[in-house]
Amino acid sequence: MRKLTVRLAILWTLVLSCAAFARVHFRSLTTGVAYDLGQLKTTEGRLLEDRSSLTGELARLTTRKKLEDLAQTRAKTGNEGAAKR
Repeated sequence: MRKLTVRLAILWTLVLSCAAFARVHFRSLTTGVAYDLGQLKTTEGRLLEDRSSLTGELARLTTRKKLEDLAQTRAKTGNEGAAKR
C-alpha cells in the first residue's frame, strides 16, 4: 500500500510539473506573439501614412493642368531633339 501511495505522489508531482512548465511555455509564446503584433501594428500605421501621402501626390501629379504642362514640355523637348538631328 505504501509503494502505491509513493508512486501516486510521484506521478502527481510529474503531472503537475509538466502542467506548470506548459503554462510557462504558453505564456512566453503569448507574450512573444503580442510583441510581434505590436510591431506589425506600428508598421501598418506607417504604411497607411505613406499610402495617404502617395495618394495625395498622385492626385496632384495627375491633374489635367499638370498633365497638359508635362505634355507641352515633352513636345518642346521632342521638337528640339528632332531639330538637332
